[in-house]
Amino acid sequence: MAAAQKTEVRRKQEEEARRLRGPQQEEEEQPRKKEEEDEQERLLKAAEARRLAEQREQEQRREQEWLQAERELQEREKALRLQKERLQRELEGKKKEKQQRLQEEQKKAKEAAAASKGPNTTMDVQSPACTSYQMTPQVPRAPRKINLDDYGMDLNSDDSTDDESHPRKPIPSWATGTQLSQAILHQYCHPPNLLELFGTIRQLHLEDIFRKSKPRYHKRTSSAVWNSPPLQGGRVPRSPTCSLKY
Repeated sequence: MAAAQKTEVRRKQEEEARRLRGPQQEEEEQPRKKEEEDEQERLLKAAEARRLAEQREQEQRREQEWLQAERELQEREKALRLQKERLQRELEGKKKEKQQRLQEEQKKAKEAAAASKGPNTTMDVQSPACTSYQMTPQVPRAPRKINLDDYGMDLNSDDSTDDESHPRKPIPSWATGTQLSQAILHQYCHPPNLLELFGTIRQLHLEDIFRKSKPRYHKRTSSAVWNSPPLQGGRVPRSPTCSLKY
């Protein structure tokens, strides 16, 4: 707009000057004016081309920035989705592992409870008609004190066939309830150290047992020598005798 105004002002000034100078001077200056107008038009076109180029460059830059932001957003969404799926798998794995562990513990507890309660009876069994008798006669003894922690088994012949629904003697407290279940579970998870309980087992020596030394103690028969070769033919070895000679 400013360039057009300047051009208009210049044109008016030139017309006024031509009017004052006359037709001859106007003819002399006409080629120069033509060149100036062409130059001015060329400059205007170049400026317009630069403006359009800058505008296109800005549009391309904005489009590239938008595409970059879109790619970054998609990458962040993908990373969040993968992280969420990984956390979900971990939670499902922990939940499944916890359920399996709980099922195993419940199974062990049920087995321990079943072992503590003995065989399951679903019907009442009448006691046998025959009465118990003493296998070995004994002299009368003073009545023993009842201990709840001791079942007090005796030599009656029908102790093993006692009616479980109507027992003659109370079951000790340690053999029922949660105490036995807990003890069985503890022993199952923490078995005893046999070496610590019984110590090291000494090697068997016949000299120590019979308190004498004989040559046959150190030499076994052909059928009992551990390192002897296998027997030839179909001869069946005789069974070793159980008698011991002193």
